[in-house]
Amino acid sequence: MTKVVPISRDDELLGVASCWVLKLDDGPLSASDEAALGAWLDEHARHREL
Repeated sequence: MTKVVPISRDDELLGVASCWVLKLDDGPLSASDEAALGAWLDEHARHREL
């Protein structure tokens, strides 16, 4: 039997936020990345807290 380890919502959000930090650290975002980041930030207040 395979054990499935649940991923908490906070872990998932931190993972996404970390990816955005790495993209921002690489340099200016493309217009589409800027739009995607803005949409993600506007999706939920918690996203801005991270």
